[in-house]
Amino acid sequence: MRYRRAQMKWYFQSGILLCALLLAGCATPGGRTFDFGFAAARLPDIRGETHFTAAGPFYESAERKHDFRYLGVRPLFSRVSSPADARWSLDVLWPLAAARGWNDDFVWRFLLAYGMRYGDEQSERYRTWLLPVWFQGRTAAGEDYFAVFPLGGKICEFLGRDRISFVLFPLYARSVINEVRTTSILWPVGSRAGRCRRRLIVMIRRRVLGAAMAVVMTAGCGDDDDVSRPPADTARSEVS
Repeated sequence: MRYRRAQMKWYFQSGILLCALLLAGCATPGGRTFDFGFAAARLPDIRGETHFTAAGPFYESAERKHDFRYLGVRPLFSRVSSPADARWSLDVLWPLAAARGWNDDFVWRFLLAYGMRYGDEQSERYRTWLLPVWFQGRTAAGEDYFAVFPLGGKICEFLGRDRISFVLFPLYARSVINEVRTTSILWPVGSRAGRCRRRLIVMIRRRVLGAAMAVVMTAGCGDDDDVSRPPADTARSEVS
């Protein structure tokens, strides 16, 4: 008996959803409005958009004359498009997957996989990344790149850099920003950008030893030494 009741309940709910969808199809051509509460409704809002809902929040569609369309079957997918601006977006089981498009450009994402196809036919610019492991693509200048992190390779247009090359990161890495080239060995221990060098271990060692020597010298100086010893400027003047 319980199984039959559950089955009848499922048939009843499915029938409501089917009727709502049929009502939507009948009402759309004539532009009529109606309101059946939870089952189905087709009503305009203050922005001039016509919203249609069915089975509560699970199905919704909206449109505005020639410049806006929305379709959502929650939680499966939702799609928004604007024919006037040549833009559209699609979400599937958000945030699992998403796609965007405008003019001739196209962007997609699935979990940590990311791709982009630009509409520039001359350079055929594109990106196919699987963060943070796989990087492949072509720049606007037509330069191809490929990298597998942390093994090695070359990545372009990433992290604000024009180009990043590395081998067994952080063992060796080299990046380029405009005319500035930075080479790193065991990053961030040592690096060189133009004439500037940075050695983290040496810097820490100098600061630690310098502070230790300053403490020793301060502890070894007494009041008598301070009185008997002339200032540095006076000593220089007497010698000169």
